[in-house]
Amino acid sequence: MWQKTQMRIFNRKHIAVIAACFLILLTSTSVFSSGQSPIVELTQEEQAYLNDKKQLTFVCDPAWPPYEHIDENHKYVGIAADYLQLFSEALGVPFKRIPTRSWLESVAIAKSGRSDFVSLLNRTPERERFLDFTEPYFGSQMVIIGKEDVWLDKGLTDIPNKTIAVVDGYWYTELMRNKFPQITRLRTQSVQEALQAVDKGKAYAFITTVIEASYYVRNNRLSELHIIGDTQHSNKLSVGVRKDEMVLLSIMQKAVDSITEVQKEQIRVKWLSNNVEELPVNYTIPAILIGFLLLVLVAGIYVYRKIY
Repeated sequence: MWQKTQMRIFNRKHIAVIAACFLILLTSTSVFSSGQSPIVELTQEEQAYLNDKKQLTFVCDPAWPPYEHIDENHKYVGIAADYLQLFSEALGVPFKRIPTRSWLESVAIAKSGRSDFVSLLNRTPERERFLDFTEPYFGSQMVIIGKEDVWLDKGLTDIPNKTIAVVDGYWYTELMRNKFPQITRLRTQSVQEALQAVDKGKAYAFITTVIEASYYVRNNRLSELHIIGDTQHSNKLSVGVRKDEMVLLSIMQKAVDSITEVQKEQIRVKWLSNNVEELPVNYTIPAILIGFLLLVLVAGIYVYRKIY
């Protein structure tokens, strides 16, 4: 599954790949301006809501590349930023980012109701207390990153006596607390800090996605880290809308639904073509399993031909 996750990015239909060569320029500033009429069909109530608001405010994770982050020029960039530009254009209303210094600060603002929506996050029971969610508009497989030359057949259940690095406020931290309370957790403030903890031996492993791990491993020279297990979980990333704003939830869902397959592929190619190709996988045990399955397949074909 981990290998398929990497390969799917490159095995798209030819027409989508060709279209990706003509990427549209996407503005990545703190305010997404949109002076045009909405592309999506809004109800009178929805249009009146937007006319009254004039702009929608949001919070993001300022340090979560390549999903989203604030770059050296203080601009909001990444996968989510490009999607939000398209959402803004589809609705004909500008989006304004509320500056924050950390993901925990962004969550605090969302909890207080001071932002209209959160750009990109997973749905969890804890977050459902203060947010409603659109359908996911981006996904990625969760894997276990480590330094040792092992393969964890049973995922996290294979490492009950080890320390796992976690990032405060991230959804899988909540998952681990509920499903694997026996695992010791090393709290960190960022993906980079967590991966460095594994690299320096302060933690045995870290749960993350292939996408973000590849980005940090390549950019921080953490070449000894690799995938050592699968989690059977994945990021299912949505827009989180302030609680009980049903009109706004409907509006944002229409924005999500308006994105075409070509636009999705353009964003994937732009941000992932150079990010998901250098993260090694410990293939020792998977290779044995694949070899066994191939042997069974060949034997099956031989028996089939003998009978029929």
